[in-house]
Amino acid sequence: MAETESPAQPHEVDEDEDADIIHRYNPSALDVTERFWRDLQPWLEECGYLLRPRYRPGWIPSWIGTNKRWFDCEDAFTRETRVLDATRISDGAIVSLKRVGKDGDTESKEVDIAQLFSSEALAKDKRNHCAPVYDVLKVPGKTILAMPLLREHDNPRQHTIWEAVEFFRQIFQGLSFMHEQHVAHRDCKSDNITMDPKPLYPVMYHPAEDDIKSDFSGRAKRFTRTSHPVKYYLIDFELSRMYDPNGPPPLETKFIAYP
Repeated sequence: MAETESPAQPHEVDEDEDADIIHRYNPSALDVTERFWRDLQPWLEECGYLLRPRYRPGWIPSWIGTNKRWFDCEDAFTRETRVLDATRISDGAIVSLKRVGKDGDTESKEVDIAQLFSSEALAKDKRNHCAPVYDVLKVPGKTILAMPLLREHDNPRQHTIWEAVEFFRQIFQGLSFMHEQHVAHRDCKSDNITMDPKPLYPVMYHPAEDDIKSDFSGRAKRFTRTSHPVKYYLIDFELSRMYDPNGPPPLETKFIAYP
């Protein structure tokens, strides 16, 4: 797991402007968070990661000047852009790049905990269900974590009792393993539980339209968890804490986590 620093100064993102994505969507234009990734793309490519055409400098929408409808084109679609998909150039694998926030103390804890569970000693333990980190990329004022492309744990839904029992078994196992390392997740809720989708999808889906093939040639075929079991992962260690094993019982201020 490498750490790489960037001399670049990407487009500064005001987190409050993320609301623009909800209130305004023009598929031909990049919003403020998308411009952050576009400006960073040349450096990310030097680091070994290639973003989709939409996020490359000089992008022209593929439907412009054609008879294509924008919603039939893969480059019209975006996703929640604090986490963006990319292709790892070395092997063509689709990965996720997570932009960690501005709070230096919180950022440091999240990165430290993610790196701890991605260390060689812990990563090989089958009880470890913390999402692995491939790379830690440093840009001015931010950190970007390169991780596998994961999918919501309940999409598609479970269909048998065994699938549900296996889900809970893995999550309890993963939390217990974190506690053995004196780490509390502290935000274990539905949208912080994911799964590795590769066993379910013989042909990978588009990261921003997860029921469609990556080339938009049709719906993505999928198997069931019963025939092709998956591994579940815990993500988002922003609120997680690591404790001194020799210290007194830890005390934390109560907080409310919203689903």
